[in-house]
Amino acid sequence: MKRKLSVTLSMFFLLTTAAFFVRAPELQANSFFWQGTDVSDSGPIGLINYNKHKEIHDALLKALPVELNADNFPDPDSGMGDNGLTRMPTAVLAGERGLRINKPGKTWGGYTVLNAFVGPGPGFFGGPPVVLIDMDGNVVHQWSGSGGGFGGAAKMLKGGYIVSGEGGFFGGGDLVQRDWCGNVVKVFEGLNNHHDHQREGSTDGYYYPGQAAFADHGKSLSLGAVDVGPDAEAGVDLVEDTTYIVNVKRHDSSRPHRPITDDVIREIPWDWDGTNALFEWNARDHFIPAGPGDLGFGLAEDEAAKYALDLGLNSGGAGNSWSNVGPGSREDWSHGNSVAWLGNNKWYTKYKDERFHPDNIIADFRSLNVTVIIARYDHPEGDWNAGDIVWRLGPNYGTDGENGQVGQIIGQHMAYMIPDTVPGGGNILIFDNGGGAGYGALIEGLTDPDTGDKLGFWPNKYRNFSRVLEINPITKQIVWQYVQAKPTSGDALGNNHLFYSNIMSGAQRLHNGNTLITEADTGRVFEVTMEKEVVWEYAPDWISSGGFFGSIYRAYRVPYSWVSEKLLKDKNGDGSYDVCQ
Repeated sequence: MKRKLSVTLSMFFLLTTAAFFVRAPELQANSFFWQGTDVSDSGPIGLINYNKHKEIHDALLKALPVELNADNFPDPDSGMGDNGLTRMPTAVLAGERGLRINKPGKTWGGYTVLNAFVGPGPGFFGGPPVVLIDMDGNVVHQWSGSGGGFGGAAKMLKGGYIVSGEGGFFGGGDLVQRDWCGNVVKVFEGLNNHHDHQREGSTDGYYYPGQAAFADHGKSLSLGAVDVGPDAEAGVDLVEDTTYIVNVKRHDSSRPHRPITDDVIREIPWDWDGTNALFEWNARDHFIPAGPGDLGFGLAEDEAAKYALDLGLNSGGAGNSWSNVGPGSREDWSHGNSVAWLGNNKWYTKYKDERFHPDNIIADFRSLNVTVIIARYDHPEGDWNAGDIVWRLGPNYGTDGENGQVGQIIGQHMAYMIPDTVPGGGNILIFDNGGGAGYGALIEGLTDPDTGDKLGFWPNKYRNFSRVLEINPITKQIVWQYVQAKPTSGDALGNNHLFYSNIMSGAQRLHNGNTLITEADTGRVFEVTMEKEVVWEYAPDWISSGGFFGSIYRAYRVPYSWVSEKLLKDKNGDGSYDVCQ
């Protein structure tokens, strides 16, 4: 009888066969894979639940000659449910909240924009979630109506404007520009935007000398999503596609093909009408390289990774049971979270490397552990076509390849090329989260004895601390990094806090060479020097309980000059800005 795998059976098989296969010399633990690892520390929703992690963890403890630091497990029955949100044991922030460190002579002063989920204010959900604070931690402004968190991905424009996703899950949906008072200025409809967007005039949406996004014209770059695949029984209008990136029938022929949520990148004009995109790119078209000039994502060549995809466990928050095939259970197979233009850089202007054309697009995909650069135009000598992936970091970071020089990147966020007007210009900055992500083998060489398939799993890589990496894109070597893998004392401030966020987060290189870092899980934002001294640190004091709604998606610094004195005036002291009355 043909065997039907289930989550339980596949886990049982993995556990009972690990010890047998690990006898081979080539299955020794890789130092990058296991450094600081505790399999139980992986989360959140969309990843396998705590109890399954614990089973894998215990089996690997017996099978592999390594120590996995297995103490201090969180409680799996803490009220979140079997498939609920498993918080990392390090996702806490001890001590007082609010302004925690401030060394004015060493910081780069300005306002800091917080993309929070909950803003200060009355009620369960508080006030508007996009908040502006000064260097002393005082709340200067909140934008009425703006979308917060990863759905809103709010970007501030010079003059007090804000652009964010609105109308979808946690924001998302349409891109909406509002003025200082919350009035709608411009709407770009039908993008299903999520996690990131840019406006012409600024390559990556954050302040840099010589860059300022246009407030009244220009094209925009949008990261959106589209549901793909035949699923008539679900009664959902999906884009038809005959390519099944997730082929769950490989494991159970009676199971319907599972639709995917596919990332789409669009470059759109100011007069966007829903159909006149200047450029459109779909991630699913590059699962298998689209042509000889396309590097693809690097999964199609990896049998273990394809096996992991076909299990159908990455549902992006809707639960990972095989029975979940309805409208709320599409495979979030790639999970893009950042998109930006490269902008002017020395690799193109000085060395004429076409991979780094200023209009090319850099994007990263959390589920895949992959960061790519996408060609905006055809190569002048025919080496690639517009839309081809011409540079890639990941998904494989083994020491036998060039990507191994940066170590294992896991579930990364906010990858972009540092503008050439600040220190590090031309290098790529990446927030390397850790936690769990990636498709592929938990143990290299593990195969199904019945079919010979190379066994893979989602997620297959784990680490319980974060890193901020500055990488030379030519050599793929680390130029600078910030990491605090082990706390040095019980003090939670600065470098004594275990730096770790398994979800969201980001980093911005500042004008003076400092780096502003968002540790999303704890709601912590801090500024470090090139020498890695923490010179400013803040955690919202209107959030005390932590948890998902206590996090900050991203934060970034803008100069004081972006907010005029006129916008800040309240002459009659009624708590309202005069300009808004």
